[in-house]
Amino acid sequence: MNSKSDESGRPETGRGGSAAPGGEVVRVAFFSPETRDLKATQTWCELPARRGSDVGLEGVSYSAPLPGLVDRLWRLWARTHQLGRVLWGVYWFVVFLPVRIVQIAGVRRFDVVFIQRTMFREKSPPILEWFVSRLLRRPMVLHIDDTLWLKVPRRHVERRCRLADLVITGNDQTADFIRSAGGSVRMVEYGLDPDLYAEKQHRGTRGLTVGLTKTGGDLFPDEIAGAVARACAETGSRFVHRGGPVRPEVPALDSIMEWSPWDESDQTSFFSDFDVAICPLVDDEGTRGKETFKIKEYMAAGLPQVLSPVGYGLKVIDDGVEGFFAESPEEWFDRLTLLLGDPELRSRMGSAARRRIEADYRFEKMLEGLADVCREAARGGAG
Repeated sequence: MNSKSDESGRPETGRGGSAAPGGEVVRVAFFSPETRDLKATQTWCELPARRGSDVGLEGVSYSAPLPGLVDRLWRLWARTHQLGRVLWGVYWFVVFLPVRIVQIAGVRRFDVVFIQRTMFREKSPPILEWFVSRLLRRPMVLHIDDTLWLKVPRRHVERRCRLADLVITGNDQTADFIRSAGGSVRMVEYGLDPDLYAEKQHRGTRGLTVGLTKTGGDLFPDEIAGAVARACAETGSRFVHRGGPVRPEVPALDSIMEWSPWDESDQTSFFSDFDVAICPLVDDEGTRGKETFKIKEYMAAGLPQVLSPVGYGLKVIDDGVEGFFAESPEEWFDRLTLLLGDPELRSRMGSAARRRIEADYRFEKMLEGLADVCREAARGGAG
C-alpha cells in the first residue's frame, strides 16, 4: 500500500495546506492499478497527492502493493509466459485485491475518488468502481489516457465511464469514445516538469545517438526500422532503445540496437544521451487514441524528433518547428540524416520544443485542471 498521510491519519496537504484562490479544499483518494510502467501513476496520482495543496487538493495516493515482486513477476512472464501468467494471476487475486479492498474501505473520509484507468485489472468488470460509486456514494473521477476499449472487453470500459461522475482525458478520439459510452468528459492533458530534464546542448555531427523510449508492445513498423538503420549507418550514429522488460525484436535494427530496460531510478537523465528522438507509430485506432507522453518528454529535454503524423503528435508538434513528421521510409531517412548532419537545426528545434513545453504543458497547468475537475465532481459533477 502506498499511502501518504500525517501521523494523525489525515491526508497530507503537501507544501502549504491552503486552498487555491477562489476554491475550497477537496480531499481526494488517488487510486491506480499500475504495476510496472509508473509514469501515469506518478503524474496523475503520486505527484498530485504530494503537491496538490497549491491548488486546493489534499490527497492520498494508493498504488499497487509490493512493486519489487511485481517487477520480478513481469520479467518472468516476459521470459516464461505460461508460468508467469499463473503467478501474475495469483498476485492480482491473493495480494492486490485484498489490499485494494482495505484501501477502499477508507474512502468515506474523502470528497472525491480519483481512478487512473481502473481500480483493479483493466480486463475485469468494474465491480470495485460500482461499490465506490453506488454503495459508498463517493463522487468518482476517472482518467483514461489510452485506447483501453481495444485491449479489454469494451463493455467494461464503457461501464466505468458511466459509473464515473466525470472522465478526464487529453485525447480528442478518446473523448469521443467516452461520450459515446455515456460518460461526461473533461479535457485535461498530461503535464510535466521541464526543470527535471536537462536541456540538450547540440554540437557536432559525429558519434551521435538516435534514441527511442518505449515501454509498451506497440509495433515498430519494419519499413521505418529499415530507414532508421540506414540513417544511422549513413551518419555513423548509434541507435539506443530504452524500456520494456526484454530486448525487443526489431530485425532491421537488431545488429545496431543498444537496449536497456526501464530504470525507475533514472527517469529523466538518460535523455541527455540522445541527440535526435524518434516516435514511430502505425496509423490505427489504437495509436490515434493515445496521449503519447514520450513526445513531451523528448521536447522537455530539448530534443528534436522525427515522428509519424498520427494522433496526438499532430496536436503537440508543428512540422518543421519542434520536429519533423515523416510517413514514407524515404522521408524518415531524409529527416533523420538532415537533423544528424546539422547541429544548428537540432539546437533550434530542440529549443523550440522546450519552450512549447514550458508555455503549454507544465505540470502546474495540468494540476490546476485536475483540481477544477475534482472540485466540480465534489459539487455534483455532471448532475
